[in-house]
Amino acid sequence: MKNILFWLIATPLVLSLNAQSPKNDLAVLHGDEDPAFICMLEDALIADYNFIHGFSDEEPTHCQKLPPAVADRRQQRQKFAAKQYLGARVTAFQLELNDVEILEADVNRLTVQALEHTSLTYGTGDDQIIGRLTNTRRFLLERADDLWQLVSIELVDESQAGGLLPYSIEGLTMPSPEFGLPDDASQQQEPMPKIAIAYNREAAMNYALNHAENPHSNYRDFSPNDCTNFVSQCLLEGGWQETFGWYRSPNAWWYNRITQSWVWINAQLFSDFLARSGRGQRTSSRFGLAVGDILAIDRDGKNGIDHTMIVTRVTNRDIYLSGRSNNRINLAFGTIQNLHPNAGYIFWRIVATE
Repeated sequence: MKNILFWLIATPLVLSLNAQSPKNDLAVLHGDEDPAFICMLEDALIADYNFIHGFSDEEPTHCQKLPPAVADRRQQRQKFAAKQYLGARVTAFQLELNDVEILEADVNRLTVQALEHTSLTYGTGDDQIIGRLTNTRRFLLERADDLWQLVSIELVDESQAGGLLPYSIEGLTMPSPEFGLPDDASQQQEPMPKIAIAYNREAAMNYALNHAENPHSNYRDFSPNDCTNFVSQCLLEGGWQETFGWYRSPNAWWYNRITQSWVWINAQLFSDFLARSGRGQRTSSRFGLAVGDILAIDRDGKNGIDHTMIVTRVTNRDIYLSGRSNNRINLAFGTIQNLHPNAGYIFWRIVATE
């Protein structure tokens, strides 16, 4: 087998390849067998982080062919970050890639997937907050003459829309198509019982920080669709009372050792439940939230709520959120906006008797 050597030319985004054949020779790049190749991918991702967080005003090469609307948003956020106008200021970051895998390779095209582990430092001195995240990244390289050029870096979402089985259209909760209609459709419209609950926000926060990266053994792990299951656990630990009923009911929020209600695990149904039950109250912005409150996210901005996170820190500049699938601890809302530039959000203030 020929040896393959990658190195940087002018920028971290262009590299030279001295082997001509595709997939068999590229197999040496699997895992950690070619540190130079992995470093090249890390350098490209670092260039992207440097730009979006205001450390550099030079757009990375692989971003220069983005759609104009996306490019404009990136430019605006870069300027805000550089001038500290927007949210928490990222003052430093560290990242590494592992579990590198070549998904597709031919003479002129190479698709590589890797797991990103990044820590972000917000603020300075005694006010520093450390956030952590994991992401699956996909790198596309194309060959021009004897050079491989990085064309794009994608954030891969391996979860299903809504988290798990059911979905919601225009606010009307429906069963998932693959499960058919419920046996008694009237059960979907049963009245929602109002329950006054005591809510210990600190207990919910501590559970989130302790288990966002280390799932609790008392609960099933639905990764890569574990976000709402995890937030439900946090709320239960904070003192929420379960509401029992048919597992498909939009009014039922419960978990046991055998199964759980759909509301417990599904992002859209859970967000609907917050409104129906009166346990959540929408606020107009993130600055209306406190520790223990909930962020519901529509990551592509068009298919409904598909992700749920919990607030685990609040400062006068931003809120910080934790969650699972992918794992996040104390990520500033501004960072989440960078990861999902087309997303829509619902800010849920938990209503409870303190």
